Amino acid sequence: MQNLKNYSCSFLIREHEFKGIPGLTYFHYKKFFPKMDLFFIEDINDSIIKKINKQDFIWIRRPYNLNFLKKLSIPILIQDERFRSNKFSENQFNKIKSLPTRDKIFFLTDRSYKLDENCIDDRYFLYTELKKDKTKKDIDVLFIGTKKDYYDQKIINDIAFKFHNYFGDLRKKFHSISKYKFFKYFDFELFAKVVNTVKYKRRIIILDNLKKLSSDYNIYSIGYNPNCKTINYISYANKDEIINYVRRSKILIVNTSLHNHTLNERFSLALPLECIAVVEKYPQYKYKDFLQKYGFTYRKFDLEKKIKKILLNYRFFKKDFQKYNKAFTKNYNSKKIIQNLFKTFFRRAKIN
Repeated sequence: MQNLKNYSCSFLIREHEFKGIPGLTYFHYKKFFPKMDLFFIEDINDSIIKKINKQDFIWIRRPYNLNFLKKLSIPILIQDERFRSNKFSENQFNKIKSLPTRDKIFFLTDRSYKLDENCIDDRYFLYTELKKDKTKKDIDVLFIGTKKDYYDQKIINDIAFKFHNYFGDLRKKFHSISKYKFFKYFDFELFAKVVNTVKYKRRIIILDNLKKLSSDYNIYSIGYNPNCKTINYISYANKDEIINYVRRSKILIVNTSLHNHTLNERFSLALPLECIAVVEKYPQYKYKDFLQKYGFTYRKFDLEKKIKKILLNYRFFKKDFQKYNKAFTKNYNSKKIIQNLFKTFFRRAKIN
């Protein structure tokens, strides 16, 4: 593999997503690929496609337009961290399998959603270009979330209830249960609905915990309306505004899309901005006793107790968190992760 700086490529993303945290990924990759062009999905036309096809590869953040993929003649790397956990991805994947260019299309996704050899593990990385400063920490707890679909069907709710406190490979566990395989014959999108319902239930539990704390602490929720007068609600914030909110926060709640390998982007924000990350107890966050101190479950008010303990002893935990911060920053070395990722991609896509 040559020096990454020698490769030409394009980065394709929806404009409104670029304004959010996913836009930071472009600036991060741009350090390694200075010849990387930026295009918004909404602006794609035949002229742009012609230009893209002269490059070495294209990086696309979901969702992806099938008609557009048909016109590309170069290798395609699609980042979809929630691969097959929503209806759009599941339907698209079945159509992509039939494309004559299927061997050129690769998915960058969590290990638990891997379906074939064209799926590449996405460990993610820390936004190391973000620097700490002396911003006052006037926000006690920050939650960043989006509204999730809720399926008011007994069978889906019963299954989701069994998994809402499960921190393993949900897809593998789900498909290992015979009766769920049987149910899928009647609802092909059953797994996607269960995933969304689990995420919905988890957000409700998080907000119930935050409401308990909100009369004593300064709590912010971005993107998800808590319907609570004592929680500061921000309906939308762009990436620069979110970075500022994280800088001001003592604690950032890190929930995920049920990954058991990929780092969540909230975690990638919290560490370089010196914000204590309180995480779900997934294996990618295992390091010594880190999960014992900073991991939470969805058992009744477990999160409330964890947050209260940290805030009541904030000076101690602020200093204590720094040693884990250094360890994760070393273990998730951005340069090494990206080099290994593209070494795998280039080999499989036969890019010299």
